Amino acid sequence: DLASHVDINALCMYFPNHPHKPFKFLFFVPESKLDADDPNKENYKLWKKEEYLITTPGEMIDIDIMVSIILKELKKYNVKNLSFDPYKAYHGVIQGLINGGIEEILDEYTQNIANMSEPSKEIQRLLMARSIDLMNNPVIRWMFRNVVMYQDANGNIRPDKRKSTGKIDGVVSMINAVGGYLSDKAEQNSKQAYRSHNLRVISMSV
Repeated sequence: DLASHVDINALCMYFPNHPHKPFKFLFFVPESKLDADDPNKENYKLWKKEEYLITTPGEMIDIDIMVSIILKELKKYNVKNLSFDPYKAYHGVIQGLINGGIEEILDEYTQNIANMSEPSKEIQRLLMARSIDLMNNPVIRWMFRNVVMYQDANGNIRPDKRKSTGKIDGVVSMINAVGGYLSDKAEQNSKQAYRSHNLRVISMSV
């Protein structure tokens, strides 16, 4: 989830084939957030010390540093899909990832309610079933406490950033990760269905 240069940016890695369904996070903020008049600065200092939060020097996130760390992390795993919100994403991060050689797995994931609802419900299901591992990350636990969900008349849901009580970027990054996985899985199933059936011809006589 790519926010502005001066806000929290989040990378969520989802491991759906692991029995405990773990989510691993990288959170980035500019160093100035630790000294600014920010109500969360003491938490930020603690989370940096505990290595749950990555800071870059200055008033804004250093895009080059963030891209370098993300590429290094992604190379540890067999990543199938990297979903991102195209809104605000093209301020250097995506270009850096493309230059890093991972263009083939990049997937624009628009944040409309139709895209966000199914993965949001899947995360709710995993949480209710206690089938999820957040790897004891205090940042994402804090963000979950901040979330307020919006539901439309059709029962679709998504996080409501305007009504949420604080930062929820990590939760949004989870939804992107699960949404990308579900979309990729559906696409693979569709391809498999075509491969596993013989050609069928429907003819019509008039």
